[in-house]
Amino acid sequence: MTTPHFSSVRTLSILLSCLCLLGASRAAAAKPKKIDAVGWSGSALLLPYHIGVLSELVKRHSSNKAVYKPGKTLTAGTSGGGFIAMATTSTHWSKLYYEVHRNIHDRVEEQKACLVNNPTYNAENCSMALMGTGYASQKASINNLLSNSSKGLAKINGRVTLAITQLFGNFTEPYPSIPGVFPGDKCSQLDNSTLYVSKFNGRQDMLNGMMASSFYSGIVTSHNCSYSWRNMTVRDGGWSDNLPCPAGKNATCLRVSAHYDLYTDGTCQDTSLPPPARFMADIYPGKSGNPLPKLMKGCLWDAASINATTILDSWFEIFDLAKADALAWLKENGHA
Repeated sequence: MTTPHFSSVRTLSILLSCLCLLGASRAAAAKPKKIDAVGWSGSALLLPYHIGVLSELVKRHSSNKAVYKPGKTLTAGTSGGGFIAMATTSTHWSKLYYEVHRNIHDRVEEQKACLVNNPTYNAENCSMALMGTGYASQKASINNLLSNSSKGLAKINGRVTLAITQLFGNFTEPYPSIPGVFPGDKCSQLDNSTLYVSKFNGRQDMLNGMMASSFYSGIVTSHNCSYSWRNMTVRDGGWSDNLPCPAGKNATCLRVSAHYDLYTDGTCQDTSLPPPARFMADIYPGKSGNPLPKLMKGCLWDAASINATTILDSWFEIFDLAKADALAWLKENGHA
């Protein structure tokens, strides 16, 4: 009786070939998408969303390297996104978490004091009364997070890009203060272009550049719609580019949006619907399929971006959603 040796060997050879091909196919599919830059959108008070995303991007998932390495990975941002880009390049994200939480908590306490001191006011009256007073607290937070060491500042120069809107035309400021009315329209009527700034002349220039990128009339001031920086008239970068990427990195830039309906047709999208195909952000609120916070569903998400009380009440929901959204993208693109 003969042993079917050659048949068995052939069968085993075919089986091993199939397994090798399957392994190669899986390896190819799991190859991580190349990312060597991160762009952060404007956010107003939605900073806990950016921080939640950041906390996942700096992790090593499985055997893969972290997508974002502060101080090494090129990054860009507008307004609140610029704050994230600059601060996290200068300090650990956990310090950023606690500083932003403290800042928003202080704003809520100011609103509570307003209600006590003005018995005829409701929450909306106090929100309006306090709008335009955020300049000092915003500047203090940036100052607290920005490195004081030459080594720390060197990490920012050339690695962080701020988007800032430059204005052209003649106008006079400050305007008369009218409660609840802000002069933003005055600046909106002017020609503008985007400045992409990645080189700074020391710590104070960085601090002032950050203030320029996030100078939003009605939130940081109630009198002016513009800010003077480097002998230029400027304002919040979101007016001209609300989700920038470092120069030359558009194809390999991971875009993070803190806004729910950013880059849609301007209407608020139902949370049960997928974002439209033209959505430019890679990571955005609800990408994971997880629900938005109960106080911020649908149109309420972006409305909450200037409501400190809602942001504070929803803080952990926002942060956890952001982590889930970031992890969903990492898994889809072979990084986790």
